[in-house]
Amino acid sequence: MVTSKSRGFRPGVELLSHPAFRLLFAILLLATHLVLIRARAKDLLFLPFNVAPGAAPEFVPPDAPVQSLLNWNRMIVSRWDAQHYLHIALRGYSLCPPADLRAAELAPLTSRCAFNFYPGYPVLGRIVTKLTSAPADYALFGVSLAASLLFLYLYTGPAISRRLGIVETYLSLILLNAFTTGFTLVTVQTEPVTLVSLLGGFVLFCRGQFLAGALVAGAAGAFRVTGAAIGLAFASAVLFNELSRKRAGLPIQWLRLLATPPLAVWGQLAVFGYFYFKYKDPLLYVHTHSAVYAHAVSIYDAFFPDPRTVAHSLTYNSREGFFIAASAIWLALGLRGAMRRFPAAERAYWLVSLAGTLGLALVGSAGLAYAGMNRYLLISLPLFFAMACVLKRRPAALLVWLVCSGWSYWCLDLPYFIADRGKERLVPGIWAP
Repeated sequence: MVTSKSRGFRPGVELLSHPAFRLLFAILLLATHLVLIRARAKDLLFLPFNVAPGAAPEFVPPDAPVQSLLNWNRMIVSRWDAQHYLHIALRGYSLCPPADLRAAELAPLTSRCAFNFYPGYPVLGRIVTKLTSAPADYALFGVSLAASLLFLYLYTGPAISRRLGIVETYLSLILLNAFTTGFTLVTVQTEPVTLVSLLGGFVLFCRGQFLAGALVAGAAGAFRVTGAAIGLAFASAVLFNELSRKRAGLPIQWLRLLATPPLAVWGQLAVFGYFYFKYKDPLLYVHTHSAVYAHAVSIYDAFFPDPRTVAHSLTYNSREGFFIAASAIWLALGLRGAMRRFPAAERAYWLVSLAGTLGLALVGSAGLAYAGMNRYLLISLPLFFAMACVLKRRPAALLVWLVCSGWSYWCLDLPYFIADRGKERLVPGIWAP
């Protein structure tokens, strides 16, 4: 008689790997974030989920500056940069006629020309609005939810679980969602679409669908400046794959090898090309961002910061300095072990994406005392792989980390996010309406 045990049947693994369970788990995670955000907004600021259900975001008059955008933050998930994404989704660059902006004073232009934000995510929202007639903020919120649902579902699939192991895969996903900015998965921000591009590109690479994978990974370059690193990671993985073929005595696929790099960075090239042909400055985003936020990009300052910058990052708002240091420790402890489970080409994908996204984020935020790094770290999936590998057999350490990160989620980053509306602002260490 053949028993379940003799056939290698493991009920727990079978359940965790089942598509229906994976989808249900993804939905549960998103629902949990939404419940927590709603509860915190009600507890802290006495706000409902939507303060103006019948009043869509709009400009009155149509050429009003972005600061006059009405109802942009009516939903508690629409905060921070959502105002600028809605700006682009509603009117694009229609108030920004073609001109040579290489010597222009850029900061004043941003009130009607959102050059300091990447256009890919709001363009998706604009398309959804055209197709469904939904208000722009609902459209962007829907894009975020759909992207996060697909990301979470793919995360527990075979592309990762066959390497990390099913337990480590689910543990790393729980750690990502419990991270201090895990709630960003259900907000009007670019993390959801960037994460699904990152993981979608990897899944397609593992399936041997290189063209589709390059296009998916390359889309990240249109969503945010660090997204270009994801396309480079895909190109690196293809290079390592071809080198592995050569070592195995198989011919190199030169067409694939040469065609992949430009396809994998198509989103970034599209942004550069648009800004060049219309405004003569392919780096218009970088120049505008520096002008608006009054900081210079410096590799030296990012990795050898002034002590005052470090002190500021450890004591103000979201305490990014703490999470940068903690992430460095987790990577030092667990990255090697986690990456050893992936073959060379897949390992190249994760390492290049990690180095690129973290490196660009650190350099870009150093002049602002690393503000925003708690969000940017969420894109670093190998960080959570490393955490899971270290913490799987250390339940006490796992509990301590979950408490610390969860406390920061609830008491620091989430209140900082939902309090950003009108005159409601965070003061250092105190949340006040």
